[in-house]
Amino acid sequence: MMRIRKFTGPNIAHSLSLAKAEMGEDALILQTMRRRKGAESVVEVVAANTQAARSAGGLGAEGSGGDAARRIAPPAPESVAGGLRATDLSVMRELEEVGLHLNSIMKRIAPPAWDDRRRRLSELRVNLQSAGFDPGLVQRRFLRREPAPGGSFESYLRDLVGDVPIEAREERVSIFVGPSGSGKTTAILKVAAMLSADGAKPRVIFLGSGRAGGSKSLAASCKALGLKFRAIPDAGRLAGEIMKNGREPVLIDTPGITGLKEADLEILAGLTREAEGAVIRLVVNSATDPVNILAIASCIPETARLSMVLTKLDEATRIGGAISAAIGRGIPVAYLTGGPDYESGIYVPDRMLLYDRIVEGLAETGTGGE
Repeated sequence: MMRIRKFTGPNIAHSLSLAKAEMGEDALILQTMRRRKGAESVVEVVAANTQAARSAGGLGAEGSGGDAARRIAPPAPESVAGGLRATDLSVMRELEEVGLHLNSIMKRIAPPAWDDRRRRLSELRVNLQSAGFDPGLVQRRFLRREPAPGGSFESYLRDLVGDVPIEAREERVSIFVGPSGSGKTTAILKVAAMLSADGAKPRVIFLGSGRAGGSKSLAASCKALGLKFRAIPDAGRLAGEIMKNGREPVLIDTPGITGLKEADLEILAGLTREAEGAVIRLVVNSATDPVNILAIASCIPETARLSMVLTKLDEATRIGGAISAAIGRGIPVAYLTGGPDYESGIYVPDRMLLYDRIVEGLAETGTGGE
C-alpha cells in the first residue's frame, strides 16, 4: 500500500531533504506549496513511498505504466547550484509538466466558450481601431471594465461614447483656435448664423492684421450674413472690444495656432478666466489623430477654459481619434460641423449622433460591428 506523508520546512530544499531522509531517494513528490505558518513562510511537500507503490502494482509496475514510472523516477542525486540536487530539479520539472497537462485538459473541457470570448474581444478591438480610437484608451477601458461575455460591439461602443464630455455652452465669448485649414472660419460663420437665427446679434472679431487675406474673406462673409465685423491686430486690445459688445455674443477668429505667440495664448487664456462666459474652442478636423489633437491642445495654457469643435464631420470616416482625445483629456465637445453651407451643417453634439457617425464611417470603410 502506498504511504503518503507531509513534510514542512523553511524552504523547498529542507522540506525535500526531510522527505527523502524518511521515505528514501525514490520518494515520489506529489505536491509542493508555500504557505503561512503563524508569522513565518514555510514550504509544504507531500511525498509518497514509491517502493510501496511498486509492490502494489502502481506507477512503477511493469506493463502499461512502466514508461510513466521511468519518466517520473528522479535521476541519481548530484550537487547543483543553490543547494538543490538534480533530483529536486527533476521533481520541479515534473510538477510543471503536470500543470501544463491540466491546462490542456481544461481547454479541451470548455473550448467553445473560451475561444468565442477571445474571438469577440479581438474583433471588438479591431473594430474600434478601424474607427480611429486610440488603442491606449481602449486598453485602459478594457482593464477597468471588460465587456460582458455576451456584449455586442454596438453596446460597448455606446458605453464608450457615453463617456464623451458635452459642453454646457455659454455663448458670451468664444475664441476659436486651431491649425490652419481645420475649419475655424467656417465654424465661426456657422455658429454666427445659428445664433442670428435664434435672435442674437453676434459680433465677429478677427485677431490679426486687417490687410490679411483671411480677414478680408471673413469680412465679406460677415457682410453677406449681416454680421458686425472688426479686425484687431493686438490680442491685448481684445478685452476692451469684448466690453463694447455688452451681453451679445462675441466670436473671435485667430490665425493658425502656429502663428500665435505664446504671449497671445496667455492673453486668450486670461480672457477665459476674467470675462464672463468666455471659452477657447479648440477647432480640429474630425479625422485628426488623437496624438495630434493632444499636441495642439498642449499649446494652450492649462488654466484656460477649453472646449472642442469637431469640423468636417461629413467627410470623416474615422472620428474615434477625436473622441478618444475628448475622453482622455476631458475636453468637452461644443459643436460638430459639416458641409460648406454657413446656414446648415452645424450640430449641438449629442452622444447618439457621434455613435451613428462612427457606425456609418465603419460601413463606408467596409468594416463594422458584429
